[in-house]
Amino acid sequence: MQPINIATVQINNSFSNQSYFPYAAGLLCAYAKKYSTVKEKLNFVDFIFRRIPVDEGVLKLKDCH
Repeated sequence: MQPINIATVQINNSFSNQSYFPYAAGLLCAYAKKYSTVKEKLNFVDFIFRRIPVDEGVLKLKDCH
């Protein structure tokens, strides 16, 4: 089985020039890493949690499931 690239996207608003880690997406990743029966095949790419240009987002997500 080939590695499965998984992307998580949870866009948050920034306040006072601060952005916060996407809690719900982080919980899902942590659960999958701990309890998945194929966890050695899971490859989590960087979270997208800030607003970025669409073309940049597409490039980050193009090889993900």
